[in-house]
Amino acid sequence: EDLLGLRLKHNLNILQATSYFGAEVILKYLANFLVLDDETKKELIEYREPNGGNMAIHFAVLKGNKRIIDFLLNDFHADPYVVTTNGLSVIHCAAQFERGVLSIEMFSDKE
Repeated sequence: EDLLGLRLKHNLNILQATSYFGAEVILKYLANFLVLDDETKKELIEYREPNGGNMAIHFAVLKGNKRIIDFLLNDFHADPYVVTTNGLSVIHCAAQFERGVLSIEMFSDKE
């Protein structure tokens, strides 16, 4: 419950913040800590920040960090097809920033 209730600046949850800032050590810890807790993983991965409805996968592709994206897809079962509440796909989000372009190749076959 503490993990779910923790909201950082801009109402990001811990999974979104680690994805955005590239905190791989923390993300790996979370994956190991929650390895048998699918319900909490689902709640964390499906949380949408209130401003644009971005999820952790959207924040991860902005930075183009393949390891973070792999954690989200494989360990947290992020949906590669999910769109923000503004209708942006992961590729749209990736295209917004220079580093995000590194993510486009990973998702181009998923849309």
